[in-house]
Amino acid sequence: MPDKLRSVDRLLPLKPKVLHILLAMADGPRHGYSIMQEVTERTDGQVRLWPAGLYGLLRELERTDFIVESDHRPAAADDDERRRYFALTPHGKRVLDAEVRRLEAIVKHARSSLSKLVRNVPPLNSLEMSPSFRLCVPGMPVVAVRNASARFARGGGRGLGVHGPGRVQRRGHGSTAARARRSAAR
Repeated sequence: MPDKLRSVDRLLPLKPKVLHILLAMADGPRHGYSIMQEVTERTDGQVRLWPAGLYGLLRELERTDFIVESDHRPAAADDDERRRYFALTPHGKRVLDAEVRRLEAIVKHARSSLSKLVRNVPPLNSLEMSPSFRLCVPGMPVVAVRNASARFARGGGRGLGVHGPGRVQRRGHGSTAARARRSAAR
């Protein structure tokens, strides 16, 4: 079937996992497990593809004509006959190229904006340079983080504590040790 030139703009932006799958296949045909390994390696473990999700996406990408099952296979000694190899179609290559160009334009714009922002930032005082100030808590005003940092810097007791990425909890409240202290005080 000859490849018809189709507009790819309506297909953008790609889902992040789809982008990573297509990038993994840009080097040539791959089987599913190889795609999973390549994506994990390229993203330093930030993006993980599980078999059920991967094969569902591969079926979707076949239906949309981004990829096709490939007849190209490695030598029999390096191959398992159960593996299905997938390769990018010309349409899939155009979509991948358009998405990469779109992302490059975003990065270029972001770098331009950041360079302007950095020129206009006032100097930071020592409190603002503390690690606790750099904590970004969604929905919390910067003043609250600054005040919590000042309390911790003075050795103050209860304040904000970080428990994992983006999770914040008041220290001294709700923990087993805090409940034991309150019941002992009664």
